[in-house]
Amino acid sequence: MSTTAELAVAVHKHLIKLKAGARFPRSSPKSAIPDASVLRNVFDVVYHASLKTEEGKSVIARLCVVDPNNPEDYPPPRPRPDRWAIVPLASRFPLNVATLVKIAQAADPWSSSLAVYYDAGGSFFIWGLIDQAVRWNRMLVREGLGYDLPGLINVVANGIADISVYRELGFLARLQQDTLIEQQNDVFWDGPVAERLQTWIEPSLESVRQKVTPELWDSDVETPSRSYDLWIGFLCRILLSIQRYRHGGALLLTDLNEELFPRYKISYDRASRHLEELAAIKIRERKNWTDLRRIIRERPNDAIPYSAYRNEFILNLADDDLEESLTGAVRFIASLSRIDGLVLMRSNLKVNGFGVEIRTDEEVEKVCVSSAPNLAPASSTIIEANHFGTRHRSMMRYCYGHPDSLGFVVSQDGDIRASMRVGEEIVLWDNLKVHLLWRDDLGEAVEVSKADEMGSSEAEKIQNEATQ
Repeated sequence: MSTTAELAVAVHKHLIKLKAGARFPRSSPKSAIPDASVLRNVFDVVYHASLKTEEGKSVIARLCVVDPNNPEDYPPPRPRPDRWAIVPLASRFPLNVATLVKIAQAADPWSSSLAVYYDAGGSFFIWGLIDQAVRWNRMLVREGLGYDLPGLINVVANGIADISVYRELGFLARLQQDTLIEQQNDVFWDGPVAERLQTWIEPSLESVRQKVTPELWDSDVETPSRSYDLWIGFLCRILLSIQRYRHGGALLLTDLNEELFPRYKISYDRASRHLEELAAIKIRERKNWTDLRRIIRERPNDAIPYSAYRNEFILNLADDDLEESLTGAVRFIASLSRIDGLVLMRSNLKVNGFGVEIRTDEEVEKVCVSSAPNLAPASSTIIEANHFGTRHRSMMRYCYGHPDSLGFVVSQDGDIRASMRVGEEIVLWDNLKVHLLWRDDLGEAVEVSKADEMGSSEAEKIQNEATQ
């Protein structure tokens, strides 16, 4: 059974590694890292506050540990209008459970955060609020660019007895009930689930290749993983949207029909069409951007050709339109999960029904629960299938009986799990990495495919240079 003390030790360990690697970002102070005992003070308050309710509602909050005397080492000379700002409180309040339960109602973590810090004795206090958190959250759920939040770390009360700790867009650790989690399960980029998805996405990538010239497809501006990330991001966004309903839901990807009985049949292919169009547009955008940089580098004193600007403008408009279309598609598909039964999706992400009932008789007695993308004895546990609820068991039955299927189940408490048959076992992966985390827990860069989606600090640096 893990505790807030173990969470504090884990976070302290990761912060030490980050500092030793000289990867502390410019947006956060490089001040001394507090002892684990100090970190535990803030974790204790957030954890116990998450067990309370205020006016019948659970306490959900985000706290940023920010030094009021040095909120950031390298503030941009000309901050963009939509960048966050810290709004100091006229008076500071001690950070305790009663105070946090009350003030959290005024700081919806989707839109704002609480600025907290500690005194010489290690006691924390609330000293301000931080606005524009919506930009950070939208970036986290893969819906646009934003800015890293200020401070050494930010602590989130996800739900009852469930808190997570981040540094910028890097996951550090999570204490869920009495379980300490230090690594998220990146099944979308490694292991059997990733292999299955790559096989399914390949025909769509071939369609994208047909939409651009062979020279452009084979050029340095394109790698298949960049386009692959669009499909994965779309799937993750659906799961995150289902999670936000707190209703529970299930999504089954299969090209089969047997033993599936949809109450409502539809044919919805907006995602499959517009993902291919967006991938092609982004390839052209990267090529046009590469050409612009080459022109500026080779002819710094010459005017940039009108045609280059015109292409950039047209491509940006098309990109924005398709992104908005896909955002609407995400919401549409996720809302189908709100009635009983699963959402049926084909391998090309075309939706064919919802309110779908699974009628597979063969029960699954045992399930392999894996905490890592690839199956290994050290990260796998065999448990009784009846440990899980009806929604999970029916999905496991179907995926076991139909090995070419892949299922995702979102529980009412927000857990997202993937289910698939591997060999003779039905496997369940938990703690999926569905958010867009640009750095792992040691501050290293993530996949190259995500690197081209320019980070907030780099985007801000370019914007500031352009306005000087």
